[in-house]
Amino acid sequence: MTRRFWLIRGTAIAIGIAGCLATAGCTPPSLGQVGVILDGGRPAILIHPCPGIAVNQVWVYEADLRWGIADSGDHPVTEIQLLQVPDGWHEPAVPVENQLTEFRSDGTYQVQLTTDHPERGGVPIVQFTVDDLTADRVWATRTYGEPQIMTRDEFVTKTAEAC
Repeated sequence: MTRRFWLIRGTAIAIGIAGCLATAGCTPPSLGQVGVILDGGRPAILIHPCPGIAVNQVWVYEADLRWGIADSGDHPVTEIQLLQVPDGWHEPAVPVENQLTEFRSDGTYQVQLTTDHPERGGVPIVQFTVDDLTADRVWATRTYGEPQIMTRDEFVTKTAEAC
């Protein structure tokens, strides 16, 4: 094989590797934000989707346990007390042995939302313990998964800025 062949092949491989490295770290845009607070002593979530985005599922996970609610997007909500189904929503089937039915002080929980436009990005997952939560502070997640604590007003402002 000629030197020209190897030069072209090496250049093509280098361009391919550079392209992969350039796009591998890209994170899809946030489609909103979810925060967790205490409401009446129980965990609740604040939901602030970006304009034109509807949240259609909410899931809470703890180890192999889970609880979820779903909606067609026709019943928008901005606050949900976890483990309670809002009007117009329903609970998808979860095997009894995997149902999350209470929050324990020693549990670590994750809240995950899905939207009607998953191809456009997502809503950051929030991880929390019950001890993390207060009634006057929102426990949320920055874009890269780091927890952040803020007031409700700060939460609304940061969500609007992220959209």
